Amino acid sequence: MVRVVGADDVKIMVSESGWPSAGNEPYTTIENAQTYNNNLKNRALSQGTPRRQSVLLDVFIFALFNEDLKAEGVERNWGNFYPDMQPVYPLWGWCGWRGESGEKISEAGEALESRCGWKRR
Repeated sequence: MVRVVGADDVKIMVSESGWPSAGNEPYTTIENAQTYNNNLKNRALSQGTPRRQSVLLDVFIFALFNEDLKAEGVERNWGNFYPDMQPVYPLWGWCGWRGESGEKISEAGEALESRCGWKRR
């Protein structure tokens, strides 16, 4: 579509995408959420769109935490972490926010890394 209107240089960003881990079984399972989000992550990190494969995508996975104050059902189960900071399923292999040289970027990242027990590769 962007090529048709002469805008080949438009950057594509997926602003929210995800899959709930519970609330509408059998469609919303931890396994389905993990598969969807890992496939989305792998796609975003390795290739762009079919037409512009060399242009990587920016993707925001919805959401970081399950929201236990929402009504029962799908809406409370979109997070990669439970409200107590335990992972619903592994997504990244490590759960701290650290820079490339290992420096700490945030206290929240250090707390998550400590709570989930994953180590940076």
